[in-house]
Amino acid sequence: MRQPVPLQLVLAMALAPLVAGMVGGMLVCLGLALQLAAEFTIIEALQTGLAMSIFGVIIAVFVCYAFGSPLMLAAWAIAHFAKWRSPVGMGLVMGLTGLLFAILFFYNGRLFLEDFEYDAAIALLVTLPAGFAAGYLAGWLIGQLGYRDAPAGSGA
Repeated sequence: MRQPVPLQLVLAMALAPLVAGMVGGMLVCLGLALQLAAEFTIIEALQTGLAMSIFGVIIAVFVCYAFGSPLMLAAWAIAHFAKWRSPVGMGLVMGLTGLLFAILFFYNGRLFLEDFEYDAAIALLVTLPAGFAAGYLAGWLIGQLGYRDAPAGSGA
């Protein structure tokens, strides 16, 4: 069983919202910019997405620290006490939490909105996987940095 390394675990928990915000903000901005591909070239759409992502990442990092941290702490507690401390196990728990956060933040807890019929399907297809990916990478970071394998014969 993997054992926590207290100082590294605190550092990983402090960095996790930063990682989630950067990854989530970048993926959402690039994904939403692909809507422009119908009117512009792919290169122009991606350039627009990269320009948008500068501001998107800044906003997403603040949102993850302010609103996502309590959910991330709850997900960490679930994974920690259930002994899913490997990078993959922690990543999956945090990935599902990131998916839940995307639903709560972008859709106020509702998957189907009135705007759904007005071409919001691309937003749904972008934000939900981005939330999962951002959460997974944040959880992977916590599992990788915050825990180490128990020494052989330690009885743990």
